Amino acid sequence: MVARFNGADIPAVLRGRYAQTHARLGLSVPDVRYVTNRASGNFWHLGLIKLLFPHAPVLHVIRHPLDIMLSVFSQDRRMEANAHASMAAAARHYALTMEMVKHYRGQLTLRYMPVRYEDLVAEPLPTLRRVLEFIGVEDARLTDEAALRTNAAPRRDPTPGHYAVREPLHARGRYRHLEYRARLPDLFAEVQEILQPWIDELGYGDAP
Repeated sequence: MVARFNGADIPAVLRGRYAQTHARLGLSVPDVRYVTNRASGNFWHLGLIKLLFPHAPVLHVIRHPLDIMLSVFSQDRRMEANAHASMAAAARHYALTMEMVKHYRGQLTLRYMPVRYEDLVAEPLPTLRRVLEFIGVEDARLTDEAALRTNAAPRRDPTPGHYAVREPLHARGRYRHLEYRARLPDLFAEVQEILQPWIDELGYGDAP
């Protein structure tokens, strides 16, 4: 027997399937209020996310674009359309990503909060407090900064692999591009024109 439903039912059906996946993975338990989805392609689907979960908070971690270029080439991972193959391709991919986020924000009323990576690693507790206030969690018990920096926060099972093996909080990547540029002045020459508008728009023009 084939289930029949009209177009108005589709969001509810997809929401239900998403919830079923969480239940199967053991993520949907009574005391869990939020499940974080950090898929790298979420920016493509902000419209669908808004349709399925209209009140979901969207946390956008932003970082100096030149540091992102360095991060792309320090990790062995594939990106859409082989955008990791060259710095110019990675820069164009970054610009496209940011344009997509800007487009959705102009068309939809999102519960959107930008979070600076530099603030998160330099002042983790104040930054996390702002995040919790934004999503409406006022009764959260944050660990102290020493525990954050030694990755000592308690975890519940099941624990995703990327969480279990992550490094303790550190600030080594904060404005890392400055050290590279000091030794290789022309390293970012081919992408500066692509990235400079975003460096300025995100407020990094006056960064160290």
